[in-house]
Amino acid sequence: MPRNSRAFGAKTFLEEKPRILESCAAFQEARRRADEEHGPRSAKSFAATRQLRKDTLLQLKAASLEAYEDRGTALAMLSVSGRLLYNCCDSLTEDPELVLAAIANFPRAIGYAGDNLLDDKDFVLRAAQTNPLTPSLEFVSKRLREDREVVLTYLPAGNPLLWASTRLQGDKEVVLAALQDDAWPLMWVSQELRNDPEVVMQALKTQGERPRRRQQRNIFMEAGEGCRRDKDIILLAMRMGHEAAIASVYHLALKVHPILQMVPLERFESVAMNALAVPGEDAPILTVWVRHSQSGSCSSSNNSNDNH
Repeated sequence: MPRNSRAFGAKTFLEEKPRILESCAAFQEARRRADEEHGPRSAKSFAATRQLRKDTLLQLKAASLEAYEDRGTALAMLSVSGRLLYNCCDSLTEDPELVLAAIANFPRAIGYAGDNLLDDKDFVLRAAQTNPLTPSLEFVSKRLREDREVVLTYLPAGNPLLWASTRLQGDKEVVLAALQDDAWPLMWVSQELRNDPEVVMQALKTQGERPRRRQQRNIFMEAGEGCRRDKDIILLAMRMGHEAAIASVYHLALKVHPILQMVPLERFESVAMNALAVPGEDAPILTVWVRHSQSGSCSSSNNSNDNH
């Protein structure tokens, strides 16, 4: 909660309130002009009002307890920064309009909402639509994290399956929907679905089509062991540049077929890609690789002997 002080040097709340409202209105006008000039929510618009936001927040953080207990004053302050919801009294954190106003400019303000709101399905669904950067499912009540509609609505937030119930982490339709925009949720799906070729293929395709910094981790290694041995999945992973798909299978192959020690990893990648491209091949994948590797090794040996 704020210190026992007042914003803008006011001595009483009656002096403080109009100064807060005037300051917040000035910031809102400056932001409106910046949005018109540079585009709504653009980086340039934000930069144009950065200093004014900083100066205004410095004063608002010093506002009195009375300011954070007064609905009109609190609503004005939240238009500057949703983070200030943290300072509001308990009754205001249960006010849907006020909390939605905070979420509109700071998605994680949902974490400061009252428990009753976080267990209200209607409010939770409205909160997801309030900001283009969807709030995190992390703060929603456990009961609603069991709700299929709620989890699907929060998919744009990223990593919703991390916070979803165990039941929904094993719901194939929900999982496939989550993987349409982000490969990362594969980390949190049920073991059964990690061994589902359709699920793993979707994760690999998404990572290839929508690369993100957080997706640099090798999604192939999050697949179940059965899928990591699947010919089509390995081929797709290798084509997507998943080095672990090559290296892990290479070391697995060494245990099964020691003769592959004769084939360097770089050579193995080329051999594997050629082997996987064989149409209609129904032999076990490692056998295919070994056959091609042996052939390549023999050819190299023969060429070497011919040269000598």
